[in-house]
Amino acid sequence: MGAPGGHRHRAYRLIDACCQPHGHLDTLYGSLEEALGDAIAWCQEHGLDPLLREIGVEVRTATGDWRTVRLPHPLLCPLLCPL
Repeated sequence: MGAPGGHRHRAYRLIDACCQPHGHLDTLYGSLEEALGDAIAWCQEHGLDPLLREIGVEVRTATGDWRTVRLPHPLLCPLLCPL
């Protein structure tokens, strides 16, 4: 059952470089920002470079299927690029 008014809360999950649910971060998140923040924190806690980890994000649709909203890419991008 959905929430009142027929709207469901969105749920996000992290996926690995093969677009499968992430083996270590397989949980549901309430927002895209929360999911990415947890992935970055996990990398840092395990001494992994977020620039080298390819992690993506999926969102659950109203029908219960999963749709990719962020393809697996490095988690952090440089803010300034050399010209």
